[in-house]
This record gives sequence, structure tokens and C-alpha cells, in this order.
Amino acid sequence: SNALESHNTRSMAAAAAASSAAAGAADGVDTNLYSRQIGVYGMETMGKLIAMKVLIVGLKGVGIETAKNLTLAGPQSVTLYDPTVTEAADLGCNYYLEASHVGKVRRDEASAARVKELNSYVRVSALEPENGKDLSTADLAKFDLVVFCDEGPAGFVRPRSELEAFNEFCRTQATPIGFIVASVRGVSGMAFLDFGDAHVVFDSNGEQNRVATISNISNGPVTKVMTEDTKRHGFEDGDFVVFRDVEGMDKLNDGEPRKICNVTAHGFDIEEDSSSYGEFVVCSATVEQTKVPHPVAFASYADRRLNPVPADDPMGCLITADYSKFGRPMQLHVAYAAVDDFAASNGGRLPKPHDEADAAAVVEAAKALCAAAHASGADTQLPKPEDVEADVVAMVAKRAVYELQSLAAFFGGVVAQEVVKFTGKYSPLRQFFYLDAFETIAEEGHELAAKDVSEFAVTGTRYDHVVGLFGSRYAEHLQSRKVFLVGSGALGCEFLKNFAMMGLGCGADGRVTVTDMDNIEVSNLNRQFLFRPEDVGKAKSVCAAAAAKAMNPDLKVEALEVPVGPDTESTFDDAFWSGLDLVTNALDNVKARLYVDGICVFYRKPLIESGTLGTKANTQVVAPFITESYGDSQDPEEDSIPMCTLKNFPHAIEHCIEWARDMFQGAFTDSVQEAAAFRDAPEEWVKKTLEEPNAFTRRQKLEGVVNAIDLAGRADWRTCVEEARKLFHTHYYTNICQLLHNFPKDYVNKETGVPFWSGHKRAPQPLEFSIDEPEHLGFVAHTAALIADNFGIAVPSNWSDIEALRELTASMPQPAFVPKAVVIKSGEDDDAVEGGDDDDKVAVEAADKLRSIAASKAAELAALKLAAADFEKDDDTNHHIDFIAAASNLRASNYRIPTVPRHRVKIIAGKIIPAIATTTCAVTGLVGIEILKTFRVPKIEAFRNTFLNLAINMYAMSEPMPPKKTVSKEYDPVTMGPLRAQPEGFTPWDRIEIDGSEAMTVAELRDNIAASQKVDIDILSVTVNGETKMMYAPLFAPSHRARETRPVVDVCREMGMDLPEKRRYVMMDVACSDSDGDVAVPRIMFKF
Repeated sequence: SNALESHNTRSMAAAAAASSAAAGAADGVDTNLYSRQIGVYGMETMGKLIAMKVLIVGLKGVGIETAKNLTLAGPQSVTLYDPTVTEAADLGCNYYLEASHVGKVRRDEASAARVKELNSYVRVSALEPENGKDLSTADLAKFDLVVFCDEGPAGFVRPRSELEAFNEFCRTQATPIGFIVASVRGVSGMAFLDFGDAHVVFDSNGEQNRVATISNISNGPVTKVMTEDTKRHGFEDGDFVVFRDVEGMDKLNDGEPRKICNVTAHGFDIEEDSSSYGEFVVCSATVEQTKVPHPVAFASYADRRLNPVPADDPMGCLITADYSKFGRPMQLHVAYAAVDDFAASNGGRLPKPHDEADAAAVVEAAKALCAAAHASGADTQLPKPEDVEADVVAMVAKRAVYELQSLAAFFGGVVAQEVVKFTGKYSPLRQFFYLDAFETIAEEGHELAAKDVSEFAVTGTRYDHVVGLFGSRYAEHLQSRKVFLVGSGALGCEFLKNFAMMGLGCGADGRVTVTDMDNIEVSNLNRQFLFRPEDVGKAKSVCAAAAAKAMNPDLKVEALEVPVGPDTESTFDDAFWSGLDLVTNALDNVKARLYVDGICVFYRKPLIESGTLGTKANTQVVAPFITESYGDSQDPEEDSIPMCTLKNFPHAIEHCIEWARDMFQGAFTDSVQEAAAFRDAPEEWVKKTLEEPNAFTRRQKLEGVVNAIDLAGRADWRTCVEEARKLFHTHYYTNICQLLHNFPKDYVNKETGVPFWSGHKRAPQPLEFSIDEPEHLGFVAHTAALIADNFGIAVPSNWSDIEALRELTASMPQPAFVPKAVVIKSGEDDDAVEGGDDDDKVAVEAADKLRSIAASKAAELAALKLAAADFEKDDDTNHHIDFIAAASNLRASNYRIPTVPRHRVKIIAGKIIPAIATTTCAVTGLVGIEILKTFRVPKIEAFRNTFLNLAINMYAMSEPMPPKKTVSKEYDPVTMGPLRAQPEGFTPWDRIEIDGSEAMTVAELRDNIAASQKVDIDILSVTVNGETKMMYAPLFAPSHRARETRPVVDVCREMGMDLPEKRRYVMMDVACSDSDGDVAVPRIMFKF
């Protein structure tokens, strides 16, 4: 696309645009606002999305969630239609409706006024039908895609026959109109999608293309390719790949996608006769996965009624998210069809809530539907009448008029993502998706279970959905809960909205405390939907709390700007944690999550974790004594880039971007900070630097400061451009020439006989600066601007003018390469010391020069303006990302690595977690379902941890793992002997509580534990400022004997432990044994 091409070429015109506030917009896309979303979708999809016109019909829960998520995504227009006048119950599922709207204002008009606030780039309006009455095909024809959600007065639905007719119209247009249906009925929901007979998918999964290094290619009728065995290539049967830089078999370098088969961990075949291609030569050849467009056919809403599974679906079944309910989606399909049939026979009326007669009628309708399908002789996938599960059908029927808001949030995220898929990005739903949350209904006999039908009676309030689903006592229970929400970013905003809708913490005794120390940035507005442009710079927690309270004035919410951690335990003290009923994390870093997890284990409070990454998300339930905690299982750390790869042997764009980020840090931050330190204390700085043990590092620091001081003393714009031009020559020409001098292109490893430049080592090519290359001039322009910022030099208004830059740089010299005697490591296992023979000499000369400057030009030195750059990824006017993009892509050109657009560089260099509103909304909906389960007597089989990927319609729900148990062992590898667990099978949730006093001595505590546990105490240890220290270990530290007669509290304080006045306990770990060997016991809680 043009959008993509403009970013790949990075023309000087685009570079100039990036220097102004308007730089955020590229090809009609505000790259600042949409930065995280672009990181997920890419510019090509964004370009298609901003041209899309969407109609959303029905503005109860699913409809408003879809509208919100889609408007944040940024299509051209979102039009809403639901002429029903607002009802009181709507306030519990549509957060943009207010009490003043009830009985007076249409849902669509009231909603449109608020939805349009989400994104000024999107035209949002309420539809007035062409015929002046109700929706018709003339209205649908104006849109690219239409979404039908729950609509109309409470208890009524649009006839399925109308939806089928609308669908037929949409799919038979010359350019098919996308068609989606979504509904939540009680504690279950569904979505259906039809993109026509020939929808084209350009990218089925959205993943970055995998690249592998080739180790060998075998000629023959079938070409066999082997990749390096250091790691799996990750390709799959049926993938298409493109070859690059293959030597000896040039035919493979034609750029044509080739389909692979017979895939193994380190190889694959191509059904192509390569007998005549020549022999493969060991080189730096690579093979890259490529996306090939493919058509996908859909069937109509009517056709899928009896056959919900596409014939070409390799799975051959409806999506099953929860395999403990295998077959449930088909039963839900029958239940929903039966409810539609019931409504068609009853004037559009849904079954009355909790009405046995209506429920029985729906069950009979379900059986009749299946019987008719099988009796017709037509092919059908529906179950036989006797296989219809009456309890599932009845569960849907009895609650069909109500809507579980958490499920509405989930399906609102899913459906909005399906709308985005109309662009050709990702795999669309094929074609039905059902999900239920039946476990949220309290079991009979449970104290929160409704005792009779009267508890389900609604009274015309915003809580009617909750009361109608769970009963009045359960609704009151939710309202009185005290919840702590840690974080109010994307996840936190969604949580606060969900809490307000479900009534959590909304009663007189309820409370929601939210804390977040961050302020709002422009890039937050695209997915943190409680914030508006006027909120930028303000506290997230305060603004989010105020917005949530506006959605439900009953919400008892307190906003804090305090981080949660060891340093703030005086704020979040024992009374605070002990008074909570639930903790919900909305954090974006592992360290904070682990801390909160540990606190929840200590206070035995339920915690629900969640996180997102692009279209992927996960949830985890942490329930006291029932499940493992978050800290019990963690993902492995990501591999770091080896230093040699970074410095000299990159083979992926990530290596080039990390190298450019280091270059930025060294050139514009570290060297300037060192120069400022020298300016402020010349002799001390020189003396300290000369003591640096590594000669090469000494030289770099000293030369860097000499250069910085020299520049600062004489800098004007021309000098800045000259210096930028020198940096280009050094990094992209001289250093590359030096590397090739040390290791020529034909260099062969003497020990192995293998060419040095093979495998991951790609022989680079020097770049000579050219005034005719926009990328070269772009690097110089942004580098010069950064240098000017370092030294307080005004950047001229024509800083990016291509002709001015050509004129300035044309006469600047390009010194010829002169080889030096420099040691360069050949790999990570090379223990050679890098540097030049003259490092010591040059370092001393630089030090002498600096001393001379300090002595002869003291006044000028003291007056120098030096301002180190502080890397900021989200300011498009500061040149930071522009420099790194230019520097990394030039580095990639050195090594023949494909370049990437600026937004991709920003994501990697800024370590930005790609995020979109759809995933966030969906995953917080799932968390809401788990919250509802938490407040019953929880059972592990009721809870679900979930991993999902909206891009490929993958939903994996599983029962949480139980807590890890400590058990007795005949041989323990840590103690190197037998180990007895006491009590057997204790978990991290267990502890031993010792009731003592401030006067209790160490010996008294030791004897108390020993007597109660019938063990000998070897070590008592405590944690001080995150570090484990031995408080009492006389075998290892005889001096500890002196502590025996001292109070435990005094010893702890002496060791540096902070014991606030309100804290009346100390946690300890104990190492103990008996006559048979070591004994493991739970942690000790010493209370005083």
C-alpha cells in the first residue's frame, strides 16, 4: 500500500513532517494516537480500517461494547441504531446511558453523543431509517459492514427471519457487506459472522514472519532444506517461504513464494525439482516465511441454522473454548435457535424469566427443531431429539431476557475484532461462537443461592440484570464487597467500568480502591477509554475513578496515586489488606505482580490476574488454599542479544534496532553526561576515568568528552551537520571496512574449514554517504538536530530541507579508509580483549588535552551548555525515534537485512507492549466472570484460567493448578538427604502462628516453635529490605548466642527491619530437623 511504501522509504518529506506536532499523522493515520494499535495491526490494515463504514444495530451490553471498541480502533464512521427509549435496566449494561435518559431519550441518540467523544477521527451518529419507520435494506446498503446485537424493549427480539433476510441482502451485493450477529442471553452468549462467498485473508495470524538460517540444501526431484540446529525454525506444513542470498542455487533467489511440506524441527521439503540448480554453497542464506492471500467462503445465517459447522473446517466442530464442556457449543446453538422459534411463535417475546412453562416450551421447541432436521432427510449436524440437553436449554430460556455484563464485555471485544478482520487481517470466525458461564449461578443450598423465585423479582433499577440472573441477595452481596484495583491503564479502565455496571463495591458498605501513579499520555487515549484529550497530563487513577463514578453514581471509589510495594506498606497496611474481599491486578510489569501476589498469599485474599499482548491475552485465578499463586509459575525470561551479535554480526532487524538504541544512548546521553561531569569537576573526573581498568573503555570515554567539549565550544548548525555526517561515515563505512579488513569475505575458519561469513554471520557491505539518498540525508538531519539539542543550538526552520542538506553535506570530505591494528571478537566464545594497540596512548593524550582545557579555558568551560538527551518514545518532535529508525535501517542495509517502517522501530526500541482495546475488553469480561465465581464457596473445578488469541479465534480455558505441596521425600536434592514435611502436603497458603509479645526473647521463640512442632531449630531467618538474613543461626554464627536473651522485636529492628507501629507481627523462615533428618515446616508468623 502507499502507506506502507511511504514508511519503508522514509522520504525526507516524511522526515520533515515528523518534526512538527502534526507529525503524528501519516497517510491519514494519527501514528501518535494509534501507536500501540499500529504495533498490532500495521499501517496497511490501519489504512483500510480508516476507510470502513460500520452500522451497529442494538445498544444493550454487546452493542455498546462493540461500538466503544470499534470507535477506538478508528474506522471512518460508526453509525448506531436502536430507537428504543432508554429503560432503567439499560443503565446496568450500557454505561453511556444515564438516569435522565430513562423514559425520555432513545438508546442510539444518547449513546452516539458519548461514543463520539472516544475518537474525534471517527464520525459517530444515530441512524434515521430511510423509510422513516424501521431498518431496511436501503439503510444497510450504505455500509461496508453491519453488526446486529440485542435491541428493542426488554424481553423482545428482532425476528430471526428478518436477520436472515438482511443477511441474504448483504451477502448478495456486488461487493458483499460484512454481516455479524451477536447476543448475550443470560449467562451465555454467541456471535455469528458472514463475510460472503469469497472473502480474502491476507494475513491469517498477524505474527511476524519467521526467519531461519539455512545450513544445507539438497538437490533432487524434491528439494530438501535444512536449517541451523541451534533452535527450531517454527515453520508449519503449508507455509509459504521466500529464499534470500542462496549461493550456488541462484534460481531459489527469485523472490517467488514456495509452499513447504514434510516439516521437521530443523528442515522441510519443497516439491520443486532442483536437480539442475547447481550445488549449495555454505553461506549466510536465509529462508523467510511469507503471507500469501487466500480466499475464505462463508455460508448464510439461514444455511448455518441446521449445519453450524463449515464443511471445510478441519476441526469439524464449533469452537470449543472450554474442553470440560465438550459438546456444549452445539447444545447452546440448539438452545438459541429454540429461543428464536419460541419468540417467533409469541410475537417476538422471549421466554419469561424463571418461568417453568416457558422454559419447558423452549425445550420442546429444541427437540422439535432437531427432529424436523433429521426427519427432512437433509444433511444436518444438529443432535437427535433425545440428545438435546434439557438443562442447558432451560438455563438459556429462563434467563434469556437478562444480560450478564461480563459476557457482554467479552463478546463486545470479540465482535469488534471480527469487524477489523473485514480488512483481510487475521482469520475470521467460521462462523458461530458460543460461550457460557453457567458456573456463576450459585448451586442450590449455597447461602447465596436464591431460595425461591421471588428473589429474582426486578424492581426497575440499574441492577435488574444482576438481580434477574442471580437474585437480590447475591446482588446485595456484590455491592457490599471491598475491592482493590492495582492499575488504571487499559485493563484498569475496563475493570472500573465493569465494576460500576455489575454493582461491585456500589453499596453503602462497599468500596473500590484504585491506585496508579502514572499520568495520562496521548497514546493512552486509543485504548484507555475512560480518558479524554483534556485529561492528558492528569493522574490516571483520579480521572478513571471520576469517569467510572459518572457511569454509576453508586460506585464507592477511592483514587490513589501511590505505588504498591515494600516502600508503601505504611499506606497499604495490615488494616487495608485485611479489610479486602478481592484484589484485581491491572499491571504491566512482573515485579509489581509478584509483590501483589505475595501480599495476597500472606493475607489469604483472592487475586485475579490478567494481561494482554496485541490480540493475545490471559487470565489467572488465585484463590486462597485452592489454587497455585501467580508466583508459583512464571514464563522463562526472554533471551538477550549476545554482545558480539549486537556489535558486529547482526542478522535480524531487532539486532539493528538495539544497536541504534545503544548508539543513541552513547552519543546523545552518556557522552554528554560525562562531559557535564568533567565541566563541573575537571580533575576529579579525569583522575577517576584514568582508573577505568579497560583501556578501550578509557579511550572511548576520554575521546568522547574531548569531542563533546570541542563541539559545545564552537557549535553552530553547520557544525552539527558536519558531526552528523562524520558519525555516518564512522558507523556505516569506516567500521564496516575495518570489520572486513579483519575478516575478509573469503575468510575461512582455520579450525573448522567453514567460511567465516556463513550461518548467522552475514558479510556486511560499507555504505558511502550519498547526497542523493533520502535515507542518508534523513539520518544526518535527525542526528544534527539531536546534537544541537545537546549543546543548546537553535535548530533552523529548514533543518529537513533536502536541498539545504545536500548543499551543506556535498562539500564535506569522505576520508579514505585506513586499516588499524584493532582486535575484534569473532564470536561469544572468543576471549580476546577488544581494542586497538594504541588505546592507552590515545587515552593519555586525551586526558592531557582535557587538563589543558580545564587550565587554560576555565571560564569558557564552566559556561558550556550541555543537555543530555532523555529517551522518550512518544514525543514525535524530539527526533529520538526518527534517529533510531534511520540508524537501524541503515545498519540493516549494511548487512542486507530487510528494513522496517518507523512504527515497528518505535515498538521495539521503546519496548512498547502492543495493545488494542478489543483484547483488553474481552479479557476483562472473562475476569468479571471469575469474580462472580469468587464470591461463592469457590471450588477449583468452577474456576477457569484462560489464554486467548482473537486473531485466530483461539480460546483455551483450563482449570487452575492446585497449590504446590511440600511433601516428604526419601532424598531431597537441596538438603542432600531425607526430608519430612510437617504437616504433610502443606502449601504456601499455610503458616504457623506463634502468639508472643514484644518482650518474648529469641530463645523463648525458638523453644516455642521447637516444642509445638517437635523439632530442633537450626536457623531462624527474616527478610529485610528484600534480602533474606539469618536472625538466629548459632551453628553458623556463634555470636548469635548473645541474641538468645534479647527480645525478638529488638533484634529484628537492629537488623534493619522496618516495623511500623500498626504492624504487630514478623514473618520468619525456619530451618529445622529431628533425629531422622531435615524437617520442612510452613513459614512462621510471630505475633507480638
